[in-house]
Amino acid sequence: MFSARYTPGVDLNIDDNSSSNKLNKFPFKRKREDSSSESESSSSSESELEEEEEEEEEEEEREDEDVEMNTSEKEHEENIDSSIDSTKFFTPEPEPLENNKHNAIFERFKQTINLQDSLPEETESVKQQEVELHDLTPIPQPSKVYLPKLRDTFLNESWSHLNKIYYDMTQETEWSKIHSQKLINDTLYDNLINNLKFDKVMPVQTTIIENYLPILLKNYAISKSTYTLKSGDVLINSFTGSGKTLAYSIPILEILMKRKLNKLRCVIVLPTTILIQQVYTTIIQLAKNSDLIVATSKPNSMSLKEETEKFKNLKMDILITTPGRLVDHLNSQSISFKDLKFLVMDESDKLLNQSYQDWVNVVMKAIKNVNVSKFVVSATLTKNTEKLELLKLNPTRTNLFLLKDDEGEEQENIEENEVKTHKDGIYQLPKGLQEYNMKLKFKDSIYKPLFLARLLNLIHKKTSNSNNTKNIKRVLVFVNSNQSSLRLTPLLVKLVSQYNENINVYSTNSNNSNLQNKQALESFNEDNENKCNVLITTDIMSRGIDLLITDVINYNLPISSQQYVHRIGRTARGMNKDIGNIYNIFIGNDDYKYYSKQIDRYLKRFNNNDTEHKTIVSANETQLKEISESLDERGSEALSYKHILKEFTK
Repeated sequence: MFSARYTPGVDLNIDDNSSSNKLNKFPFKRKREDSSSESESSSSSESELEEEEEEEEEEEEREDEDVEMNTSEKEHEENIDSSIDSTKFFTPEPEPLENNKHNAIFERFKQTINLQDSLPEETESVKQQEVELHDLTPIPQPSKVYLPKLRDTFLNESWSHLNKIYYDMTQETEWSKIHSQKLINDTLYDNLINNLKFDKVMPVQTTIIENYLPILLKNYAISKSTYTLKSGDVLINSFTGSGKTLAYSIPILEILMKRKLNKLRCVIVLPTTILIQQVYTTIIQLAKNSDLIVATSKPNSMSLKEETEKFKNLKMDILITTPGRLVDHLNSQSISFKDLKFLVMDESDKLLNQSYQDWVNVVMKAIKNVNVSKFVVSATLTKNTEKLELLKLNPTRTNLFLLKDDEGEEQENIEENEVKTHKDGIYQLPKGLQEYNMKLKFKDSIYKPLFLARLLNLIHKKTSNSNNTKNIKRVLVFVNSNQSSLRLTPLLVKLVSQYNENINVYSTNSNNSNLQNKQALESFNEDNENKCNVLITTDIMSRGIDLLITDVINYNLPISSQQYVHRIGRTARGMNKDIGNIYNIFIGNDDYKYYSKQIDRYLKRFNNNDTEHKTIVSANETQLKEISESLDERGSEALSYKHILKEFTK
C-alpha cells in the first residue's frame, strides 16, 4: 500500500519487473492475503531504514561540532591580530539553498545592515539639541493685525447704466407753485387741493414732476405714437409714505387727459386687492371732472366670466388689477394692449417675487411690439439684475429717482454684504419715526400677551401731540401668521379689559370673510375721541395701506429688513411728522441678535438732534423699561393671566 522510503546509499533490492508492475497496474481490489503480506514486508523495511538514519545523523552532528571548534579558533586569532570597530557586527551568511523562496528577504536584510553600518554616528551635541528643555512659560505670539474696514464706492451693477436723478428732503414745495409753472392742468390742481386736501408737494413728487413730466409733455407734442419710447422708463425708490402713488399718477393723468378716444392706455398692477381699492380711490379723486374711465379687476368682486363680458364692452382708459387677473384677461382676449402707453408696477419687489401664471413673461410678450413706458415703484426697489432683466427696461432711457442722505451720499452705493451703521443702510426709514425695543427675558415668554396688554395701556395713556387734539390712537399689531392672529385676538380682548375699557381690539385675517375684514377696518379707522383702536393683522396690511396710524407694534419680528420697512411705513406717512412710534418686542437674546444682524444693519435713518425730541424719547424708554420688568409668578397679575389662559386652552 505504501511505497518504500528512499535512503541514499541503501539498496532496497527491488526488482525492476515488480516495480514496473506496481506502477502500471493500480489495484482497485486486493485480497486479504496480499494486503497482510505487504504490511509485514513494509514494517520490516521501515524499521531497518530508521536505524540506519539515526546512525547517519549522529555521525553528521559529530562532524559539525569539529568544524565549529575549528572556525571559532580561527576567528579568535583574527580578532586579536586585527582591530575592528566594536559597534559593527556580522551575521552569518545562510548556506545557499536551492529553490529557497526566502532568499530575497535575506538579501534585503543584508542591504539594510550594510546601510546602517555606513551611517555616521550621532555626536553628543546633536543629541543634546534634540532634548533641549524649555521653561513652562507661554510662547511669545505675534501681535494681532486688524485690517481697516473698507467701504465699496462703486455703483451696483444692476443700476450702473441707469440715469440717476437724486432728490433730498429740502425739495418740498407747494402745488400752487407747480401749477404756476403750467406743469399740471387746472383740473388736476383743483382735485389735489379740494378733493385730496393736499397743499404741499412731497420731495419725490417734486423731482418727478419737474424732471420727467416736461420731457414727457415735449415728446407727446412731437409724436403721439412714440412719445413713451423717447421719454423712457421710470424707477422710483423712495421710503414708505413719501407719496409714490401721486408721483406716478400725476404725469400719467396729465397725458391721458389730452386724449380724444377712450382706449386702454394705462395698466396699474398691484400685489393685493386691498391696495387696488386704495389706488382706485386716489385715481378717481384725481380724475374727477374729466372723461377718463377707470376700472378695477379684483378676484373676489365678481366671477372671471362676468368680468370678461364686462371688459369686452367697456372702453376704459385705466385698469387697476392684480397679476393673476391680468393674465386671465389677456388669455381670454377681453382686453388688448395694442394702444397701451403706461405700465405701472407698484410694490414691484413683491410683484417680481410672485409667479402667478408666469405673469411677467406673459405681460412682456404682450407689449413686445408696443411702445410702453414702465413705472417700477417700491420702497425697497430690487437690485437683483435677473429680476430687472425680466422687465425689458429701456436700455438707453431709464430714469432712476433716488433719495440723497444728509451727508450727500447716494443710497445705491451701499452694498448688502457690508456691515453697516445707521448711516450706511440700504432702506430709508421715514423722518418722523421713533423706534423702541422692548426686551423680555426668555422665562417670561409665556407672559408675552400680558406684556402686550401693558404696552397698549401705556400707549393709550400717553399725552396727545399738538396736531392730534382728540387723542386718537390707532395701533397696528403685526404677527407672522393667521393662526397667531386667531389665537391672540380673543386673549388680548380679555386682557385689555382688565387695564382699560377704552381699548378696542379688532382683527383681519384670511379666515374672515371680505365683509368681516372690511367692517373691522372701518371700525378701526373711526375717530373715537380718547379711544385706542388696535388692529391685529399679518403682513398683508404692511403694503401701501394709507391710514392714520400712530403706533406700530412688531409682536413677531419680520423675517427680513424689507418686511420691516413696509410694516413700520404704515405710520409717519406724508406730512404727519409728529406721529410714528415703533415698538419691537424681543424674547431673550436670540431675537435681538437676529434683529441686529438681519434687519437693523440694512436700515437707514434720518438724524434727529432736536433736544426736545431726545427728552421725549428718554422718558418713553424709561416707561417702557418699567412695564417690561419680570412678573412675579405668584402675584395677582400673573395668577389672573394664568386663569384666563386656562379658559382658552380648554
